[in-house]
Amino acid sequence: MFAPANSVQFELLIPTVRHDFKVLAFDGTEAISALYAIHIELVSESPDFDLESLLSQPAFLRFGLNGEGLHGRIEDVRVVEHLEGLDALLTAHLADDAPLLLPLCRRLKTMVQRAADNQPELGIARAVAAQVQQAAAQLFTPGAPVDNEKEAQKALRALQESARPLCAWWLKQKAIDTRALRLNRTMLWLSIDTVPERNSEQITALRGLPVDKLKTYQERYANGQYADLLVEVEASLARAPFWFDGQRLTWECLQALHADQAMREVEFHFALLLQRLPGVIELRFHDGTPFADPATRSWISAHVMPHLQDASAPRKVETTAGLPAWEEALEQVVPILHKDGLKAAVQILKQGLQHAHGGRARFFWQFSLARLCFMAKKYELVKTQLEALDQELQHSGLHAWEPDLGLEVLHLLHSCCELLPQNHAVRERKEEIYRRLCHLDLEVVLE
Repeated sequence: MFAPANSVQFELLIPTVRHDFKVLAFDGTEAISALYAIHIELVSESPDFDLESLLSQPAFLRFGLNGEGLHGRIEDVRVVEHLEGLDALLTAHLADDAPLLLPLCRRLKTMVQRAADNQPELGIARAVAAQVQQAAAQLFTPGAPVDNEKEAQKALRALQESARPLCAWWLKQKAIDTRALRLNRTMLWLSIDTVPERNSEQITALRGLPVDKLKTYQERYANGQYADLLVEVEASLARAPFWFDGQRLTWECLQALHADQAMREVEFHFALLLQRLPGVIELRFHDGTPFADPATRSWISAHVMPHLQDASAPRKVETTAGLPAWEEALEQVVPILHKDGLKAAVQILKQGLQHAHGGRARFFWQFSLARLCFMAKKYELVKTQLEALDQELQHSGLHAWEPDLGLEVLHLLHSCCELLPQNHAVRERKEEIYRRLCHLDLEVVLE
């Protein structure tokens, strides 16, 4: 009866389902038993078909032309095994881009078990307790002991692999979740204690991200897709510990999302890495692309390195408890820059400039305007502004009273020269600024 040639005559009839199921194929052996169960694999073309709804339903397996068959009841629906297999298949082929199916698997296991046992719904407290118990069992199940370096490296890789889907899940639920940012960076840089090997030109054997992926990231950032982009960038960072431009891109997405605490998280962890690996931002990937481009180096100087300054070191320029008006205004217009463009943001800063009292305050408002244009990547415009500010510093003698301000202007001006199209005039100006930076503060240049 159960010969493969007879499979075309088999049908599964379920009263609650409008259409009968055709049996495509089966395997196994025929036997005589007082109690028996038949395992049938069902395939539906509809993604909305609810297999769990078949539980406990009466069914009739018809295998004869004259209506012969077996009556029974559906006692079990095993969807979870197929989902787990699908999850493994997608992970193998799509890696970080694979959808997360494990939470769905766990939910289905609970539903199937509850239906099979004919148990009532758990209360909220019991459901939470069951979930915690399951998570604890998975987390604290003792594995193989670590007795040597090889096993230690294997255990570390296992931790890193298990942390990636967790970080992705957290970020998909909440794009500014500091737990994901913290865990991702901890796992990423945990085992890195030395600078990568490089040649005399600071070129390593490491590879950066593909150009097409970088271009896609820039397009998505320009389109304002900050939350979705953040998930993708963090996934790339999890496998690229020296892609420092990605750290800045994450920070800029967080800035656009007004996530100040998450921004500090990125800054702090990155600062600890740079402290542990002096000179690492000078290195380049195998094709000569720098680990940190000029824009990233400016961001590092402005937002990352200050976390490493000694608490006893003198404060910069302002000693008041709060931020100066021009700094607060600059922070407030950054989201406007991303949403409405440079012109709208400049109009707001110009209002502060018009109400500034004294030459010093006007200077800082103008410098904030130049920094805003730098964020907008208007490097030619920034260069013109900074050249005027540099001349004003020299003529007024203000640089002698506030040398840190002069360094900030020169450093940003040097970054502009690096980002502009290179010609003889730009290169000559860049070399001149570099010599002045070396003369004023060699430590700034080395950073």
